[in-house]
Amino acid sequence: MRRAALSTIPSMRHLDMGKRLEHMAGLGFQPQTIVDVGAAEGTWSRMAAGIWPNARLIGFEPNRTNEAKLERTRRELPQFAYHLCFLGAEIGRVTYVDRGTQTSLYTDAPGSDDAEMRTVSLTTEQDGIGMATGAWLGGVRSALLMQSSGVGNCINALSLIKNCQIPFLTFITMRGDFGEANNWQMAMGQATPTVLEAMGMVCLRVERAEDIEETVAAALRMSFLAQQSIAVLLSQRLIGAKVFK
Repeated sequence: MRRAALSTIPSMRHLDMGKRLEHMAGLGFQPQTIVDVGAAEGTWSRMAAGIWPNARLIGFEPNRTNEAKLERTRRELPQFAYHLCFLGAEIGRVTYVDRGTQTSLYTDAPGSDDAEMRTVSLTTEQDGIGMATGAWLGGVRSALLMQSSGVGNCINALSLIKNCQIPFLTFITMRGDFGEANNWQMAMGQATPTVLEAMGMVCLRVERAEDIEETVAAALRMSFLAQQSIAVLLSQRLIGAKVFK
């Protein structure tokens, strides 16, 4: 039934990453190097290797709990290499909640213990509000990374940001919107922009990959120059909906 739906309803194709990659290969896309940012256990890289067996695969994964499985992927795929680090353009301070699978983050401080960027894994998302406030008071810029399902944990803590007028930047990967297959994610996902705006935050939504750089640059200026509270919402149309089989 699912196969029939995918073949007849184009809007559902985003639910199957394998079909999307095969479609790209069918159009003649033959990359020499593929970068897997947020490689997790290497599952996506394995999928890509099956479609482009001659391509070099490089995974970046900051969560060291995945190291053993990444090492297994490396042994089984000769063209695969990985780095246990964050990847990106600027050095700074970032806090994030380790949910086991959400580990994509950008910084060009590759994993060194004494690097200028420091990552802090949190027990719950609301702890990041206090961390961001303390960082700003200490002269350090920060960003909080979380999934939309964690926004509800932050509402009361956002009072600190609003009342003390602390510049605040958060990047939120969305659930409960385009193509969501888990009904438990729908309520908070749909409420996320409304809830954040009610707490005085400005939401910038990203639907297309080509808009990421411009949106992030705008969010940085609005947060740290205009001293506003900014949330960058990375939609499921951009990142792809999670597939349940």
